[in-house]
Order: sequence, then C-alpha cells, then structure tokens
Amino acid sequence: MEVKEILFPTEPYNLKIIPKLTRLDLLPPDQNSQIIQDIVIAKILIKIIAEHHPPVSPQLFVELINFYNRRVPELLILADPVLRIILLEGNPAHRQAIKTRACAVLINHYEIETLIIYISFHQVYSWEEKQTLFQSLTAFQKIYRKLLESHEWIGNKDQISLTWFGKDFDSLKKKAEFRDNFSSLVDHFLELLRSNAKHEALQMGQFLVLRFNNEDILRLLHNKMETGDLKNNAALKKLIFRRIHTIMQEFRREYISQKLDANLTRFIAELEIQSVESMRQITDGTVPQTIILRGSLKGGRPKPDHALNPELAEKLLEYNLTLLFDLYPVSPLAQKILFLVSRIAEHLELTKVDLVKFIFYLERLLIFLQQLEEFNITLVEGPCYGTILNPFQMNSLSLIVEGAYFASTGYWFGSTISPSVIRCINPRAIPNCLGILDRHIFSRISLLTGAYCGAPFDLDSTNRYDWDEEPEICQIRPGYFLIDIPGNLRRSWEKPQTFQRRILQAKINKKDWV
Repeated sequence: MEVKEILFPTEPYNLKIIPKLTRLDLLPPDQNSQIIQDIVIAKILIKIIAEHHPPVSPQLFVELINFYNRRVPELLILADPVLRIILLEGNPAHRQAIKTRACAVLINHYEIETLIIYISFHQVYSWEEKQTLFQSLTAFQKIYRKLLESHEWIGNKDQISLTWFGKDFDSLKKKAEFRDNFSSLVDHFLELLRSNAKHEALQMGQFLVLRFNNEDILRLLHNKMETGDLKNNAALKKLIFRRIHTIMQEFRREYISQKLDANLTRFIAELEIQSVESMRQITDGTVPQTIILRGSLKGGRPKPDHALNPELAEKLLEYNLTLLFDLYPVSPLAQKILFLVSRIAEHLELTKVDLVKFIFYLERLLIFLQQLEEFNITLVEGPCYGTILNPFQMNSLSLIVEGAYFASTGYWFGSTISPSVIRCINPRAIPNCLGILDRHIFSRISLLTGAYCGAPFDLDSTNRYDWDEEPEICQIRPGYFLIDIPGNLRRSWEKPQTFQRRILQAKINKKDWV
C-alpha cells in the first residue's frame, strides 16, 4: 500500500516522502524489494525534474541521492535520472552542490566505462550534453582513482605488460608502433578494427589501456566516431566499444581487486552519509516548502573565469582535483584558503585511511568554496592574523556577535565535519572553566536553503591557541574565515530561519548541542 501511495501521490512530491522511502529501506532485504525501492526513487527524481512539477526544496534532491549512498542500485537504467540532474540549469534546486553529489554517487557505484558507453549511445542527450556529462564524471573519476591508489597497494602495470606482451611496460613504450601521441594511437586502433586486423587491434587496445586512463580513451573514441564517418554506423561503434571494454575489464581484474574496490565504495558512501547527516535541516520536512524555497537564491552566477594559482595547481594535481576545480573556478582568496588547508598533510604521517579521508575532505572544501562563488558570497581577508582564524582571534576582534555569519573550513581527522556557513545564535552564552563567558552557541546554515542545519554547537573562544597559530587547526578542529553575504540572500535566509527559531531555541534550552 505504501509503495502505491509513493508512486501515485495525492500532492506534489516534497520532503514528507523521505520517511516513507526510509521505511521501505528498513524492510527485510531481498532483491525484489531493493529493485522496487530503486525504481520508486528513480520515478520520484524523474518526476521532480520535469518542467511541469512545482519547485521542490533542494534538500529533497540531497536526501534522494543519499539513498544511493546506502547501497549500489540494482540496474544501470536507474542512473539516468541522476545523470539528468547534472544537466539541469536555472532552478535553485540544481546548484553545484547537488550536481557534484550526483556525480560522486554515480562514480562511487558504477564503473566509469559503463557510464561513458551508456551515455555515448543515449538517444536523448545532445552532443553538448554528453560532453558536459563526460567532463563532470571524469573530474570525479580522477578523484576516485586517487582515493583508490591511496587506500591500498594496487596492481603492477609491469606484470600486466609481461602477461600481455612478454616485456615490461617501460620497454613496451619504446616500441616504434606505440611511440605516438594519444590521438594518433586511438586513430590507429580504430583503423585496425575497421580493417579486421584482430591481433594488431587487440595489442593496440591493450597498450592504450596500459598507457592511458579508461575514461579518456572512451571519451576520445566517442568524439572521433561521432565526428567522423562512423557516426551512423551503430553496429561498428558497438563492436569497437565492446572490444575496448573487454580489454578494460581484463585490466581491472588484474590491477584492482574487487574486494578493494568494494571496500572503498563502502567507505566513501559512509563518509557521504555522514556529511548529509551533519547538515540535515532542523525540523526536516515540517518547514513549509514555500518557506524553504523563499530561502533559495533565485539566480545563479555564470561560470567564473579565475586563473589557477600555480602553487595551488601543484596541490590539485597531487590529489587529482584539477578537473573538479575547472568545473567551477573559485576566486584568488578562496584558492589561498584551499592551498593553506591542502598543506596540512605535509606536516603529518598519515595512514592510508587517513589520506583517503583527507582527500575526500579537500574535495568537500573545494565544492563548498565553489558554492560560495556560485552564490556570490565574497570571501574577506581579515584585518589581522591572516586569512584563516581561530575563535580566540575572532573574539579578540569583536566579530562574534548575535546574527554574525562566518565560513568554517570543517575538519577531517578522527570524525569529519563538513565545511559550512555558520551563524552565531547566542554569543557569550556559557562560561568556560574559568567562569568567563567565552563560549558561544552557533548553528550551521544550508547554502541551498538558508535553513538551520544539524545540531547547534558550542564555539569556545578561550585563549588556548598560539597567537599566530598555523592552519593545522583544520586537522582536529575547524578554522574560520570572513564572508560578505549579499543583502538579498541574507533577507531570503531569514524566512526559513524565522520559522525554525522556536525549535532551535528549544534545543539550546535543553542543551541539545555538540
């Protein structure tokens, strides 16, 4: 009965649907129930992105995508509504934060080869839309590969080269037939397949897979076939993709253990779930959707054109974050903050698990800075102390006052707290151990809706810091930086916050904070 109510609702979908879907998630697991839930979620996503559906809270997209974090969807076709989210423009619900979550969950649960081939043959997407999807998914695949390489020792290309060619990889690269640029090698692979030179085509395909990343090979194959005389030869295109995909699958089996891949998928999904939980809207589902939508920015900024700082460029390259930056470049001051935080790992001996968490955290920080850019929220250089401040420094400058907004870097060591905008609810609310009122009650703010999120928290500005403390603070506790929020956005955020204030104050009175 509940499935029928979800599939055929009496009112447009809103956040009230999430508890019903959660109850489905709690049913005893069997393949049929999981497929039913996946189809229901896909149907809701398709419905709410349709033009005729009333606008929905951006949080609804976050919650629906989060179901995909809990387990791998059973069917590839269910990726389609998530792909459509990446392409949507103009609606406040389809911000960079939503699109990046959609990319991340697809890459975490599906092989990139499967996604690119699926998109390549998709009849609905235009050339431009396919390029957008390729670019977005490739950015997150590069990060996933870095996480994979950081998590455990993976396969040896020399061993695979010996198995395939009888010589090590360095020697193989010196062979005359392989000493060419990437584009020319792909052209040669296509010609060998068209001329039915099976053995030579197999060897060229194997070298391509050894030498280059799978997503780059498939994107270039797609582009060459769609712009050349193979455009209308669907049978030959399928054959070409089938041949290269078979090689890629063989390489995967030798290079990446299935257990390692599954463990990393689960680990990243848990981090994603924790991130969503920490930013869940207070009074979730009870704030009228009309109020939430009033808190959403109506217009977005076009993609900015900020040059990448050379020092940061090296760090982004080290952690495979360059393509994510390119999706939505951020301002010079935002780049400075990202660079300062990215240097944390230079001072630490990190375990493999900690390194994965650190890269994931840097990804979240970059996406947060991109959100600030998209919302036209300006980062402000502090009057002294530096760009990233600690609470004592903020309090010494008399910045911690009721209603003040700041941006938090979050932190990642031990538990992970996502970067966020925060607002002072009650300054000097609690005495510290010396009886001085140096502890202040804050709440996190959703950039998507302007609503209060997560549990209120206690920010202690007691002088326990070195005067010129370095940004290692972001390892075990957040750093903070100053922001200037446009007046129209501040006013729109007041609407959902006013609705929530009574419940937020009740939490504070009960000391329900962290």
